[in-house]
Amino acid sequence: MNAPVLSLMTALGERLFLLDTGCPVSFAQEARELMGGAWFDEPLSLRPAPFSLTPLRERLGLPIEGFIGLSALTPHKDVFFDFDQGALRLGEEAREAARGLIESEVTPLVTPLTTQHKAPISLTLLLDQEERSCYLDTG
Repeated sequence: MNAPVLSLMTALGERLFLLDTGCPVSFAQEARELMGGAWFDEPLSLRPAPFSLTPLRERLGLPIEGFIGLSALTPHKDVFFDFDQGALRLGEEAREAARGLIESEVTPLVTPLTTQHKAPISLTLLLDQEERSCYLDTG
């Protein structure tokens, strides 16, 4: 699977989370909060997992602790998926990364986390000669 997996610090230590922009909330099997730091200025509360993560863990072959949902991303305003570097850049870091690519004559896609099409992380794409609105769901 091409799942975006993040290693984040919890009160239980470093754990793996699946980034799922289609999930409105963040949750975990055992951890109840992510520590403040690189991504979050303050600790981020995690809800209890609404379903068993065992099938997902088996499919990915990774000990996934939970999901990071859209509500954890929206305070950052912009998101930039840097697939070449294997990194997710948020907020000002996303805008800086995009500026660097524009200067190198590569057209980046920085996605504003606004509800431009009545859904966050929505994109306008040209598909079959026609503009279409799409929702980006990384899960």
